[in-house]
Amino acid sequence: LVHQANSDVDQLFRDGGRFSGAWLRPNGGGIRAEEPSDLNPFRRSHLVKTIADYTSPGLMVPCLHSQDAAAVVGELCGILRREGRLKDLLPFFNAAMNAEYLESTATFPGWALPQARVKDVSEVSFALGRSGPPLEWLGRSGQLVRLVFLFTVPETDPTTYLALGSA
Repeated sequence: LVHQANSDVDQLFRDGGRFSGAWLRPNGGGIRAEEPSDLNPFRRSHLVKTIADYTSPGLMVPCLHSQDAAAVVGELCGILRREGRLKDLLPFFNAAMNAEYLESTATFPGWALPQARVKDVSEVSFALGRSGPPLEWLGRSGQLVRLVFLFTVPETDPTTYLALGSA
């Protein structure tokens, strides 16, 4: 299942980040993106959101330039700001890094899911970056990460983020 989830993310990058029609679906501890035409119409009613509701092609970085965890978070923060998902970069960056230092979000199979809850964010969204070489992530000795999902979370609405993260 883990390999399938990674393959789906890799396929989205190969397709030029065509997220607009993909549905987010739980997949055994990961997420899986499926085209709406691939889904049984009776099951579609159980799917509430699409990936496009939380991100956009401009928020995906198929090849991160940064070589360490803090720089990756900074690079993705800049992209979130450029795409209008974040107003004030520095407080968000500091909140994300503080949360990551307190408890690392690095997880098998090489994903990190940092997030920050701040006042100036109006909706949950995420930037996705993929590193060429695996990066050693914060707080976990030896944990290597290739995919980083940086989530913006409104201070007043953590439930949407929790639902998205659990998918």
